[in-house]
Amino acid sequence: MVKRVIVFFILLGAVSLVSGGALAAPRSFQQFQRPLSRPVYWHPKAAPPAGYFSVNPHIFDPGHINEAQAKWLPGLGCIAAFSPLACGTGDGEDQVNSGMLLAKSGATGDNVAAFVTITSLGHPAPLEFGYDIRNGGHCGAGAPRFNVLTNDSVTHFIGCISPPPTSATSDVGWTRLRWGDKTNSIMPPAFPDFLPGNTIVSVQIVFDEGIDTGPDNSGAVILDNIDINGILVGRNKCLPSSCP
Repeated sequence: MVKRVIVFFILLGAVSLVSGGALAAPRSFQQFQRPLSRPVYWHPKAAPPAGYFSVNPHIFDPGHINEAQAKWLPGLGCIAAFSPLACGTGDGEDQVNSGMLLAKSGATGDNVAAFVTITSLGHPAPLEFGYDIRNGGHCGAGAPRFNVLTNDSVTHFIGCISPPPTSATSDVGWTRLRWGDKTNSIMPPAFPDFLPGNTIVSVQIVFDEGIDTGPDNSGAVILDNIDINGILVGRNKCLPSSCP
């Protein structure tokens, strides 16, 4: 009987610690949550706002050589409390601080790539492109790059450093890159240039530079808050009926 009483009080003490004692979550946890900062808010069960899109990772590996990865992963995204200049605004629906890992572990010439497709975008004019990039990852002339197909059947290329971004805002661990500025009517630079009357047919983000390409030779990058025309998406594909 005495042993049962002792066990009861031990268990009761453990419950007390978890619920309100030393093991309870710190009250300051809220400061690390991402702000609901996207210009247009929407309930997950409702239809998304105009301009919202899905960012879907894929791997091109026809030879099955297993040298690439593309995936949204929780806990890898930019945290506004730590890097407010780089990601003070973001995808307010991302509840797990997702970041997009893109990697190519072999040589640039290997027939393999990580890439992202943008879906549910519609066919707007190309006004602004960008993302937040984790410092120290690969940022080259050719990767990561936007491939933007327009209504005249031309594919326009926007590399991480070529053409130079319209703006680059750095903070602890991250840099926000933007090509074009929708708010100030600055058209995004691209190779070749966008033309008046162009509309978007499709958008991809391609990562196909490997560990033999400098200056970092990392063969990997982490992106967050993909920006197309001022709408930021920083999480996995999400349909209105399946959003977290």
